[in-house]
Amino acid sequence: MQTTVPKISEDEREAIRQTAAAFCRSARDGTRVLDAMVTATGYDARVWERMSRELGFTSLLVPEHLGGLGLGFAEAAIVLAEAGRTLLPSPLLPTLAMTQVLVHLRSPSASELLQKRIANGASATLAFGESPFARTSAEFSTRAEDTAGGAVLSGAKRFVLNGDSADILIVAASSEDSAGLYAVEGTAPGVIRTGQPSLDQTRRLATVEFEAASATRLQTGDATAPIGGAEAAMYAENIMLVALAVEAAAAAQECLERTVEYLKVREQFGRVLGSFQALRHRCAWMAVQVEGALATAKAAVASIHSPDLEVAAPLARAVCGDAFMFVAGEMIQLHGGIGFTFEHPAHLYFKRAKSTQLLFGSSDELRQRVGALVGI
Repeated sequence: MQTTVPKISEDEREAIRQTAAAFCRSARDGTRVLDAMVTATGYDARVWERMSRELGFTSLLVPEHLGGLGLGFAEAAIVLAEAGRTLLPSPLLPTLAMTQVLVHLRSPSASELLQKRIANGASATLAFGESPFARTSAEFSTRAEDTAGGAVLSGAKRFVLNGDSADILIVAASSEDSAGLYAVEGTAPGVIRTGQPSLDQTRRLATVEFEAASATRLQTGDATAPIGGAEAAMYAENIMLVALAVEAAAAAQECLERTVEYLKVREQFGRVLGSFQALRHRCAWMAVQVEGALATAKAAVASIHSPDLEVAAPLARAVCGDAFMFVAGEMIQLHGGIGFTFEHPAHLYFKRAKSTQLLFGSSDELRQRVGALVGI
């Protein structure tokens, strides 16, 4: 069953893009990213307040009857792309991804979370894998005991995006009869959250342990729900992969544009660097990588309501993550000496690119998954 996607004009999409771009760039100016990434949560709480409450970014996907804007993931991807271009530290990516999952579930428990929490600015994230790389099966060592009054979770999850600060944890766990998704309050008794050192300081990771923590199962087996059980858990992972692909493609585009602008003004041996043919060739190959990533991410976004998602999502993350890594590396090289300094943002893009390449599975693992799915 497909979810109805609202139709808006290209002018309206462009207005969303311009609003998101202006806000993200103003929030990124100066040393704000460097300042935010060393705070307790890894992001500026005032910036998140404006994003979620004033601008309504977190309500984009929430249906209108539940207090949101009722838009589609294509519009959410526009905002994700602009946040990715600026490396703005925030829990926006996992929150929008999990909002899409809750909307797709269309169950009473999911709708309650959307109306009472997400529409009011709460952040959310997906706790999926027990190992450094995401699990590809429906079996999880995190266990859920379903009862008449709810559920109780036990176990642990590693490498959870913004896991030490998210208001709501969407947890993939196994019960006696099946696997599924469970919602847990981040501050609930029995939830122990520990930040993990990570290469990318603009994106926090955490280990989350559950010791008989109260939870709510997010799928009820309602015949009107498009997915449930283990399928819901895999859908959540695939949405996260698509969101990461969108962000990576946009960040790669930003790296390319910054590099080209630098080569237009920096002089060496009395000539503008951009006039050297060897550097032009390197920029041309960067542009090829970026265009491929943007097209791949766009196709993945278009697939989120179709069976193609299970192939498009891991492939998009692999392609866009690899392109981002290549372009970020070239950005450092082509900026010369300044590209190696801490004050220049090149190292932040490089670190984000490498962390993106590994989240929810390495590029090789994701390609192997795609191969198995299509029978090659």
